Amino acid sequence: MATQTQTQATKKKPTQPWRPAPILAVTGKKPGFGYRWVRPDQVDKRLAEGWELVKKGQADAPAVTGIESRESVEDDNVRRRDMYLMRAPKELIEARDAYYRAKGNDAINEHARSYEEAQKVVGHARAGATGSITIKVGDKE
Repeated sequence: MATQTQTQATKKKPTQPWRPAPILAVTGKKPGFGYRWVRPDQVDKRLAEGWELVKKGQADAPAVTGIESRESVEDDNVRRRDMYLMRAPKELIEARDAYYRAKGNDAINEHARSYEEAQKVVGHARAGATGSITIKVGDKE
């Protein structure tokens, strides 16, 4: 029993919390650009939105950690496994974020309006009020 306690006491505690390895980390990014890894089926969509593929050997190409896959040797695009590295100007990314933020806010506001309308139909349910709803489908309840 004493040896088990001594063994537990001598185990080293980690000095830092565990974190997953940054397999797709990108360092040395060009200022003014945002980077993202894109699946092959999304590359055309991103190109149409204004993103560009990052090419190997570009003077401003960032450094990428990880192990190169067979596909990444076959073309001049920066790739990891089946993912392509793409970049876009920060202004484009900020405009995209604003667009999706507005769409999300519109959806939330529409939901709130629908909820308020439903409350009017129900008759302004009071706090603590109880009741039930029966949905009749065909001849069955």
